[in-house]
Amino acid sequence: MKWASGLIAFALILAVSAPFVWSSEAPAGGGSVDKDLAKALDKATAELAKFAKKHPDSDQAKGIRTLLASIYTKQAPKAWVEKNMKNAKALLADLDKHEERSATSLRDVVHGIELPGNPPPEINVKDTAGNVVTLGDYKGKVLLIDFWATWCGPCIGELPGLKAIYNDYKDKGFDILGISLDRDLNKLKNFVDVEEMAWRQIFDKTDIENPEEGKPSFKYVLAQRYGVPGIPKTYLIDRDGNVVHIGLRAEGLREAVEKLIGGKAEM
Repeated sequence: MKWASGLIAFALILAVSAPFVWSSEAPAGGGSVDKDLAKALDKATAELAKFAKKHPDSDQAKGIRTLLASIYTKQAPKAWVEKNMKNAKALLADLDKHEERSATSLRDVVHGIELPGNPPPEINVKDTAGNVVTLGDYKGKVLLIDFWATWCGPCIGELPGLKAIYNDYKDKGFDILGISLDRDLNKLKNFVDVEEMAWRQIFDKTDIENPEEGKPSFKYVLAQRYGVPGIPKTYLIDRDGNVVHIGLRAEGLREAVEKLIGGKAEM
């Protein structure tokens, strides 16, 4: 255990001193890596992951998983995460069993690297009208998957622009699929009716049968599957069914839709 504590301390020092370890201060978002220090962190993270796997229920393992998730999601530049993608996925599988919140954040980072140019995670659930929704329903269309909620101020702020884009391009092969993180289905339905949001909506909240004491009584299934740590969060899908942009908003979204549709809408 002393050995594990020493490695935790070492990795923590490297993590919190990220601007000195990495030659870029942009966490998980770019930059190059100082080779010697990165090599040291490679070794530390690998040994810590090995310990956590061997002693999954120990207090040290919980701290290790949290620390490793922080390194991958907040400290390390994209180049290091890409290089260690196999380890990141192994950690993700471990987090799925023990730390769902950290798993969602790490999945967001992994998807940000791997999803562009590839299909998004499958969707096969019922919408708020009770009809089954799959991504196959949008084959050949440009699709925006929009994670949002009525209680989310920034989401509501995006709504006028979103409705304008939808109205301009809905007859040219563009559609939106809303995935709501609301907790009240009736409130969601009323809001959608009042705001005249014409696209389909999914109510993502799923109740958990017999939840453990002190644990949440529900979960957001698709938000966890996609790795959505916060909203609004969008995924723009091209006509071939592949992700081309993640997290676009406002004018950036309109420009991307125009490009994929093949020209500006007639005003």
